[in-house]
Amino acid sequence: MIVPMKHVTLLCVENDKKTALSELARLGIMHVEEHIQDSEEILASRNAVEDAKRALLMVKTAAPKADWQQLPIKESTSINKNDPTFIGEINRAANEYATSKSKSLELLREITQYEGWGDFDLETAGELAKSGLEVKLFIFSLKSQLPDTETGLLYIVGTGREGRYGVAVGTDIPEEATFVAMPRKRLSAIKTEYATVLDSIKKSAAILSSFNDKIDNINLEIGKRQDANDYAAAFDNMPETGTVAYLTGFIDARREKEIVSAAKQNNWGVVLREPETDEIPPTLLEPPAIFRPVLALFKSLGITPGYNEADVSIPFFLFFSIFFAMLVGDAGYGAIILALTFYAQHKVSQASRSKGRQPSQLIN
Repeated sequence: MIVPMKHVTLLCVENDKKTALSELARLGIMHVEEHIQDSEEILASRNAVEDAKRALLMVKTAAPKADWQQLPIKESTSINKNDPTFIGEINRAANEYATSKSKSLELLREITQYEGWGDFDLETAGELAKSGLEVKLFIFSLKSQLPDTETGLLYIVGTGREGRYGVAVGTDIPEEATFVAMPRKRLSAIKTEYATVLDSIKKSAAILSSFNDKIDNINLEIGKRQDANDYAAAFDNMPETGTVAYLTGFIDARREKEIVSAAKQNNWGVVLREPETDEIPPTLLEPPAIFRPVLALFKSLGITPGYNEADVSIPFFLFFSIFFAMLVGDAGYGAIILALTFYAQHKVSQASRSKGRQPSQLIN
C-alpha cells in the first residue's frame, strides 16, 4: 500500500536550526521540501556526492583483471581537483589516465605517420635548409617511377603499405607524390615520449586498481557525503523570519505522535495537516511481506507510483511472477526437448554403427 502522509511545518528559534536538523536526522521521519535548489552549499555538497560516485565507478572500471591500456575512462572537468581525501586521489588518477591515454593515441598516430622515414635527422634538414637546400618529405606510389631532376635530389628511404617514403632535397616533390609535413621532433624522441606516457597510464591504472579492495569505504564515503548534502539542502531550505526559522515537509502519518513528542521535548512549534491537492508528497510503499520483493524490482527499474496514483505493486508483482514463470517454463521445456533430441541422436548413431559392422568384427 501507499502510506498516507501528513504535511508538516516545523518552527524553531533561529539559533537552534542546526540542533533541530540534527534531531530530525536522528529520528529519520521527515522528508524535507526543497524550495532553494542552487545555493553554493547545496551545489558543493551535491558535487561532492557525484565525485564520490564517479570514484566508485572508476575503481570498478579498473578492476585488477582489466587491461590497463584499454580502460573506458574519460576526463571529468567537474571534479574537485583539490579534494584532499582518497576520493580526490582516485578522481585525479582517473583524469590523469584519461589525458595520458588521449596523448598516447596522438603519439601513436604520429609514430605511425613518420615511421617510414626512420629516425629522421631534423637538425641536418635544418642546416640544409639554411644553405638553400630545402628538405621535403613525400609518399610516392609503388608503381610509379621517380622522375629525373635537374637540381637537387630525390630518393626513397623506405617502403610501406601506403607506398614509398621519399625525401626531396633542394627540389620539388614529384607531381604524383603526397606531401608530408616535417615531424615536430625526431622519431626516437617521439617514441621516448610515447613510452613515458604509457608509463603514466600504467601508474594511473595501478592507483585505481589499488582501491579495488576499498569499495566498501568508498560506499561509506558516498553515504556520508549524501548525508551532508541532505543536511545542506535542509539547512538552506529553512528560511528565517526574524528570530524564528521554519521547515516544511512530509512525514508518515502513522508517526505523527513522534514528531509531536520531539517538538515538545525541543520546544518546537509544529503544524500538521493533510496534503493539499496541488502538493506532491513523497511515496512510501509498504506492500504485504509476501510482496516485498517488488520493492527491489521497482528500485532496479527506477520506477515508483505517484502518491496520488493507484498502487500497482501487488498486481505488478503477480504479473511479473507469472511472466517469469512462463519464461522459465519455456526454457525448461526447451532444455528437456533438446536433451531428448541429443539422446535419440546418440541412440540412432549407435544403431547405425552396429548395423555396419562385419561378422568378423563382432568376434573377439
